[in-house]
Amino acid sequence: MPFRLALATGGKTSVHCIHDALHRTADSHFENNGDDVAHLIEILVPVPDDDTRTILEGMRQELTATFGGVTMHVTAPAEGLWQSGGGVERDRIVIVEVMAQELDRVWWGTYRKELEARLHQDEIIIRSIMIERL
Repeated sequence: MPFRLALATGGKTSVHCIHDALHRTADSHFENNGDDVAHLIEILVPVPDDDTRTILEGMRQELTATFGGVTMHVTAPAEGLWQSGGGVERDRIVIVEVMAQELDRVWWGTYRKELEARLHQDEIIIRSIMIERL
């Protein structure tokens, strides 16, 4: 399956913006097999400032080897907020995306548990969105 790797680091974007990367990835994939739908899997990764590069590099290697590519939104991390014990907790979140024809729920469940242990998190959110080529 043809996919492209999109990784931005250090405030400098080394590849196309996410819009272009997704469309190019989708275009090349769908043209090859005629399908018009796929799964966009998003992982919301909480990253501490000091370990960001190490955490994301490991994920980049794993997901590229498994799915042929990955997109990481690292130049504009989001902020995750939630209520906890009468206060508000915060995490800096990087969104990691993978496109796949099939959604292997068992594989993603196992990967989520591995990430939770590796990152010392109670929960890592992994979600899937069906996308259609327009």
